[in-house]
Amino acid sequence: MRHAGVPIWESAAGSLLKSGGGAWCGMRERWLTFCRAIGADGPARALFETIEAMYAHPRRMYHNLDHIRDCLDVFDDVGGAEEPISLELAIWLHDCIYEPGRPDNESMSAEVAVMFGRELGLSPAVVARVQDLILATRHTAESEPGTGDAGLIADIDLSILAAPPEAYDRYAAAIRVEFGFAPDEDYRKGREAFLRALLAKPEIYRTDIFRVRCESKARANIEREILGLEMK
Repeated sequence: MRHAGVPIWESAAGSLLKSGGGAWCGMRERWLTFCRAIGADGPARALFETIEAMYAHPRRMYHNLDHIRDCLDVFDDVGGAEEPISLELAIWLHDCIYEPGRPDNESMSAEVAVMFGRELGLSPAVVARVQDLILATRHTAESEPGTGDAGLIADIDLSILAAPPEAYDRYAAAIRVEFGFAPDEDYRKGREAFLRALLAKPEIYRTDIFRVRCESKARANIEREILGLEMK
C-alpha cells in the first residue's frame, strides 16, 4: 500500500476536490508506465492524447482526469486486484464517454475499450474482462457487481462518497455543475432519488476494506446532502 496509514477516503478526495483542480501532473507518465508494463510502448502516447481529449470537456467538472487519478490512487492504496492489468485499464476508461443523464455512458465506454484493447494488443478475453469491469460502475440495481474485481472497481468509483465533508461538498457541487442544464427542482428530485437508492442498499460497498473504512462515512455524507436538498 503506497500510502500506509492514510484513510482510504482521504485518497479519494483528490486534488480537484481539495484544491480546486489544476494540471493533470503525472497522468501521462502513469499511462506510459502502464503501457510499457504490458509491452505496448508504440501506441501509448497517441492513446493518452485520446484519453486526455475525452476527459477534457469543459462541462466535466467531476468526471474528468482528476477523478481517474483519484481512482488510481485508491487502487494503489488498497491493492488486492485479481487481474490488475484489466482493472487498471477499466479505471482509465470507465468514464471516457460521459453525458450527464444518459443511461448508456458505461456501455459506450465499454465499447471504447475494444478499440483500446486492439491498439494495445490485448487478447479478446482481457478486453471482455475490461468491458465487464467498466459496466460494474453503473451502480444500478440491475448491475450489482458482486465481489472480486467487479466489486473492487465499483467501490473505488464510489470512494468519494466517504471523503471528508468539505471534499464531499465540492464533489456534490461539481455534479450539480455537470447537470447545469437541469432545472433546480428536476435536479433535486433526480439527485435525491439516486442518493436514497444508495442508502436503501444493505451495504453501499461490496468489499470488506471499503465497508470497514468507508460505509459509515459515506452514509453520513449522503444523509447530509439529502437534508440539504430537502431544505432548498
